[in-house]
Amino acid sequence: KKEQNLAQMGKYTEANALKQKGDLLEKSEEEKHVQIRKEKILHRTQMLVKKHQKEMKVLKERNKKQREGLHIKYENEIKLLRKRYNNVRRDIEQRQRLERMNLLKNSPFKKMERKEAIHKI
Repeated sequence: KKEQNLAQMGKYTEANALKQKGDLLEKSEEEKHVQIRKEKILHRTQMLVKKHQKEMKVLKERNKKQREGLHIKYENEIKLLRKRYNNVRRDIEQRQRLERMNLLKNSPFKKMERKEAIHKI
């Protein structure tokens, strides 16, 4: 408004100087506002990065615990399968021993040997 009053009074150089001073002040205020905005954006970005890093750390820890749990479960299943395998193998071996003994006991050659032994006496 002062600028308009000076221009109406014919003091154009003073009005122009006042206008330039006002323009500089406006430009300075705008730059200050832009700088503050940039700082806010930078701060928010940093906070978001920290938040995501924290979330990623939590997820990695959870994932690690799950993998360890699965590994333990896998090891336990392997132990159980080995025990079952050994039990089944022992059972089969025992059956085969019994069958072998029965076959040898009741084999035709044994019967012939017994008959020969009886005839020799």
